[in-house]
Amino acid sequence: MRFNTINKLNIKSYLLCFVYILITKITLSRKIILIQNAESDQNSNTSLSITGEARSICLNELIENNEELKPQIIYAQNPNGDLYTPLPYQTVSYIASKQNIKIVDSFKERQQAKLASTIENLSDEINTILLCWNRYQIELLVRTLGIDEPPIWNDGYDNLWIVENNTLNDTTQNLGSCIEKVKVDLYSGITEKKNSIHIYLLSILAIFFLL
Repeated sequence: MRFNTINKLNIKSYLLCFVYILITKITLSRKIILIQNAESDQNSNTSLSITGEARSICLNELIENNEELKPQIIYAQNPNGDLYTPLPYQTVSYIASKQNIKIVDSFKERQQAKLASTIENLSDEINTILLCWNRYQIELLVRTLGIDEPPIWNDGYDNLWIVENNTLNDTTQNLGSCIEKVKVDLYSGITEKKNSIHIYLLSILAIFFLL
């Protein structure tokens, strides 16, 4: 009886150790992907340009082509910070709709510590997180995620940083060719829409003169 009890205790201990190792491994392997908002319109800082819209579409293609980059949750900077800027949210909206992923935009641009604490306490089932912020706050945001000396976030929309296991991988989106292709499609759509409106107006004028 005593032998069986000891065996049961050993089995329980092994199981607890295994679960602990598994949980620790999941926690350490959590991947945080950081991008800045896509290009804004020259005439308005509250909307994306054609290039920015194309980038938002191509970011989804990037994720679809690399399953390891697909997030379970997306954090976008709250638009109501020091300056009103809905661009981060707009940048990831296409991804969120296509991938059916929730966007959390409750954190303002300077609430990096609060955001980092929230990420730390997320469910272990969430392995990959996408953050979209304005470029001026990304380095500080990365510091709150445990990277003591991050590189300089250059003024490049193509930047893509990945924080994992307390290390930072400074890489790029490499979306140039995709963006140019999508821009052609977007311009075609705009042209078709303008032509449709033009035809509609001509039809109205024709009816008016016939009456």
